[in-house]
Parts: sequence; structure tokens; C-alpha cells
Amino acid sequence: FDQTCQQEVDLETVTPGATCQRPAPGGMVAVTFPRLPPQNRKLCFVCARGQENCKVIIDVAADPAGGAAVGIT
Repeated sequence: FDQTCQQEVDLETVTPGATCQRPAPGGMVAVTFPRLPPQNRKLCFVCARGQENCKVIIDVAADPAGGAAVGIT
């Protein structure tokens, strides 16, 4: 979803090269960012199972010419 968690968007269009693997080992979801975006991005990952759901906001730092960090809030 977009940063407001309202509109569904394709992960590849937001952060090129990013992938989402469902389910990853252990029943987890794995999101990978092989290349970081040129500007900071805030992503919203919405998970749902039956009546249960959750939202995870992911701050993806811009590529400062070689390295970066990813934080989950």
C-alpha cells in the first residue's frame, strides 16, 4: 500500500527491484530491497488472515551512494 495505507500499489513501482516472498521460512513474510530508492520512502504493508489484520510501516532510507538503512515502525 502507499504511505497512507489507503491505496494498494505494486511494490516494484514504489521501490524498483523490491520483492515480497510469502510465506518465507517460519511462516514469515520477507520483503527485500536489493537497490534502495533515490529518495526516502515510507511503505505500508497490510497483512490479513480472516478477521485479523495488521499494518506495518516500513521506512526505507534513500541510497546515499552505496549504503542505507531500513527501519520498521
